[in-house]
Amino acid sequence: MLIWVGAHALVPEKVEKDLKSIGLVIPYFGRLPGNFPVWLQSCAANPSVDWLLFTDDQTGFAYPPNVQVQYLTFAELKGRIQDLYDFPVALSSAYKLCDFKVAYGEIFAAELANYDFWGFCDVDLVFGNLRHFLTDSLLDQYDKVLSRGHLSLFRNTVENNARYRSRIHGRERYKEVFGNPESCAFDEWSKEGINEIYIDQGIPFYDELIFADIYIARYGFYPYQLLKQKGLSQNSIFLWDHGCLTRFFRFDTQLGVDEVIYVHLQKRQMEIPVQAWTAERFLVIPNRYLPYAGATELADLQPFFQDRIIYWGFVRLSWKHLLKKFRKWI
Repeated sequence: MLIWVGAHALVPEKVEKDLKSIGLVIPYFGRLPGNFPVWLQSCAANPSVDWLLFTDDQTGFAYPPNVQVQYLTFAELKGRIQDLYDFPVALSSAYKLCDFKVAYGEIFAAELANYDFWGFCDVDLVFGNLRHFLTDSLLDQYDKVLSRGHLSLFRNTVENNARYRSRIHGRERYKEVFGNPESCAFDEWSKEGINEIYIDQGIPFYDELIFADIYIARYGFYPYQLLKQKGLSQNSIFLWDHGCLTRFFRFDTQLGVDEVIYVHLQKRQMEIPVQAWTAERFLVIPNRYLPYAGATELADLQPFFQDRIIYWGFVRLSWKHLLKKFRKWI
């Protein structure tokens, strides 16, 4: 038996005509990750949304028409960003670009000129049907949609694109962040970050948990934002089915299910069989993508709900983090 906890159906809806246009910006420098072909596949299943990729990786991926690639170096992008500001920006590594995401509406103004909304996203995602969630009726209500660094959207107006420059608590916070070589998480829920700027100005934004952000410290897939909500953060698996992404989780002796806009697989080393690159239907389970033609009853999915007492991937990740900090100290 299936228990629906979301309002969306499993069958993708037809794409409406004349939708508000959306362009998502992704600067990525260095070798693109191993999951990239699957990421591209989930982008291709959303033909009414465009992705603008700026990268120095010239690998010959099979890019769908809605993923537009521009090759440039990190130094070239850094120069483009510096030209916007009359103070030195601290941009010594590509990772620091996270703090500049909120300024992409200005940095990439020429490329985004014809879009109603622009946004940013990560590449360690699998997208579901974005238009099931990002409807025109929703976009009409908000200047900002979603609040995390893995996917956020902004109405493409001069005023809204410059909102990150607003003073908060009497300070020009963006100058402090852009001049700081350390990561400040300015693009999401940091102290005096972009979300607090909107709150401080009394501008509402859409912030429902319509995604699954997987907790990095567990082997099983536990949505991070639900960890503190008793009974909701269940061990989960996901089915990507012709562009629709569904979360399945055990709910007592039954199977819970809801549709999500994306799953975020932060810092996961995922196994990817070649068949998954083009499969019309696959499971996302710890820690691999698996082409799947089976049923979606609890008995059929039960073998895929895996967990372990010790997640060695996180142990290795923590060790590397400690070594990095130690090297800074000495």
